[in-house]
Amino acid sequence: MLDRIDIQNFGCVRAASLQLTPLHAFIGPNDSGKSTLLRALREGAAALTAVQPKHDIVVATRGAAYGRSRGELVIARERPRAGAPVVVRWVPRSLREASDNAADVGGFLASGYGLPGTLARIFNANDEALATTNRRLSETFPTIAKLRVEPRGSAQWQISVTLASGVRVAVEELSDGVLYWLAFESLRYLEDEWLLLLEEPENGLHPSRIAEVMSTIKHVVAESKGRIQVVMATHSPLVINELEPDQVTLVTRDVERGTQVTPMRQTKNFEERSKVYALGELWLSYANGRDEAELVPSMATGS
Repeated sequence: MLDRIDIQNFGCVRAASLQLTPLHAFIGPNDSGKSTLLRALREGAAALTAVQPKHDIVVATRGAAYGRSRGELVIARERPRAGAPVVVRWVPRSLREASDNAADVGGFLASGYGLPGTLARIFNANDEALATTNRRLSETFPTIAKLRVEPRGSAQWQISVTLASGVRVAVEELSDGVLYWLAFESLRYLEDEWLLLLEEPENGLHPSRIAEVMSTIKHVVAESKGRIQVVMATHSPLVINELEPDQVTLVTRDVERGTQVTPMRQTKNFEERSKVYALGELWLSYANGRDEAELVPSMATGS
């Protein structure tokens, strides 16, 4: 797991130091550099396996550091470890496609292709997984009674559901929200070590489903005991409402300094404002969608 990443001259980031938690979120205006930070994390994690890191990125975990800082190779203690980095961009069309159960997990995480095969593999290996998924699915979507993952041809699997009314619904007729929910649920059964980088996990989800998905993500991270780290970029105050202050970093950008990062707890008047607002509403109430100057201490006027 990555505890810290120092970035210099990477895209729109001239200099930034990020303190990370096992579950972490970047929030801020469009074009502030959130996606660039995710790319830097991917590059930094990948650099842990490289002999000569290419970019000025230093990653650290539990006091060990590795990477480049202003062109100089940095090695402190033993080389730190991080899960395999993957930027998660699920596409509904890919989530719907039939797939075999040997589909590459990294490929599924990156695009969504392989969801039926991934679920089939999970259910075949874990007798309780199907019952647990069906129970949670019905609780979240009361009109759905049962998930089906069935063979298609001789080597593939496909998804369908049976409604509470007994009507069977093919995957082509399922909403994007159901498919996204199933994809997030599959994360509960991930093996190996992963650094999951999520861009706008709220996309495709009804606002009422966001808390449920965030609950799943928190469960995945907690149960993995450091094996899985999730870092996300979001515009949703509902996502941020589900997190603790230390799990959120405000990302802003100006012409002179490039991308800047401010831990949410260090934003202007945080202690006072947090007594009135939930975390996401605090951001929404004081954000102008451009530079969030009212929240950034060095840019705001007054104390």
